[in-house]
Amino acid sequence: MAGGSIPVGDTVLYGVQLISVFTDGELTLVKYDQVVHAFGFAVATLVAHHLLAPRWKEGASKTLGYALAVGVGMGLGALNEIVEFIAVLSFPETDVGGYFNTGLDLLANMTGVLLAVGFLAHRDRNK
Repeated sequence: MAGGSIPVGDTVLYGVQLISVFTDGELTLVKYDQVVHAFGFAVATLVAHHLLAPRWKEGASKTLGYALAVGVGMGLGALNEIVEFIAVLSFPETDVGGYFNTGLDLLANMTGVLLAVGFLAHRDRNK
């Protein structure tokens, strides 16, 4: 939350480009905001899996569990984008970005979700 109000140079913390992969106005990779999205939804996915896993029957498909965790993580990410959209409509000065920002946020969310599920699959294979 604070990333949008902490000034850094001519931008705010969310707008800081950490790694210069691609820069073209709003279509910029890799920004602090995108790393926060990836990390946050990786954690959300791990928590979702942790809460749902005890409910699986012994011998149930792990793949189905991973797919469910992906769905929950992506759903929470989409919900977050709706909250950001409502914030922009209610308080235009929040300046959380436009169409490209939303798309990049969703891609960052998906990156975090898939990294989390990859971690879970790797962990389960090596038990």
